[in-house]
Amino acid sequence: MQPRFKILAFAALVAVASGQAGQQGCPVQITGPAPAPIPVAPEGSILVSIENHSGLTSVVEAVFSAGGQEVRRTTRVLTASGIESTAKVIRTTAEEVRIDARIASPVTGTIETKYLGGFVLASGTYLKGKDFEDRGGIDFIIPPPPVDCNSNGSPDSTDISSNTSRDCDRNTVPDECESGVPTLVQCAGEIVVAADENGAGVVPDLTHLLVAVDSCTPANQLQSSQDVAAGTPLSLGTPVSIMLTVADADANTVQCSSSVTMIDATPPLLVCPGELVLTVNSRLHAKVPDMATIVQVSDNCQTVSPLTFSQSIPAGALLPGGMVTTMSMTATDGSGNTSECACTVRVVVPIGPES
Repeated sequence: MQPRFKILAFAALVAVASGQAGQQGCPVQITGPAPAPIPVAPEGSILVSIENHSGLTSVVEAVFSAGGQEVRRTTRVLTASGIESTAKVIRTTAEEVRIDARIASPVTGTIETKYLGGFVLASGTYLKGKDFEDRGGIDFIIPPPPVDCNSNGSPDSTDISSNTSRDCDRNTVPDECESGVPTLVQCAGEIVVAADENGAGVVPDLTHLLVAVDSCTPANQLQSSQDVAAGTPLSLGTPVSIMLTVADADANTVQCSSSVTMIDATPPLLVCPGELVLTVNSRLHAKVPDMATIVQVSDNCQTVSPLTFSQSIPAGALLPGGMVTTMSMTATDGSGNTSECACTVRVVVPIGPES
């Protein structure tokens, strides 16, 4: 009977171990959570830790190869921030790991609109024995995107290397993104133009009066312009405002304002007779005439600036016979320019017939 008892006891132990003994009134209870496994990369594997510091939603692809053959390809989408901006990938039999991080499809209203979806933010190839060992690790950091100061969808470094943008001071910043505008040394100021003999005048070319320097563009290659074209007709006494612009080779500009005013600087033309002979009347006096009807007078701006005329001996004055005097005349235009002339006035008494 003793051998039979030993067999039954062994069978009971097996039943308890298999959980079947509970059906016979002897249940087995396991309490408390199971301990978490320690993340240890198995033999021949590699742990890739990825952190997204770009500030952009990124797509990361890791390609694991061994013996020259691809053995695994993993793709993860990392958010711009938060817990989902990091990832850890464990893969076995890795002799080479190629990682590429690209911008996800552009999202309107974010910095991602500056670059097309798929723009490579970072990439790298890692080799076993050189960059990692068995049960080792690779830390892959996605850096901030390259600077695109002019928001043309292309990094500044690419613009400069492809000559799309200039970097004359070689500071890796495109010239158009810097405040390197030309320095204006001299503007044209207020310009006065004298009306010609016909009373006309035009806006002159003021660009040659500008003096400017630039850190990148030679002075003789700076471009100057004015917003009122040279040759534009002017009106007497009416100032015309003109904006002058200097631009360098990168289209950086500096401006200043000037004005042009046409004035009348020409005095009237006045021609007087050399001598004026007056004959006395019956009362032995002679009346001085209105000399404006006798002299020759004209002005280049007479149509817009009427003349005034005066004479030193008023018209209508009576001069006695035998008097010899000098009379001066003055013509003045609307701009205050004057001309003067004089003539001798001789009052004669007729000699009667001999008796």
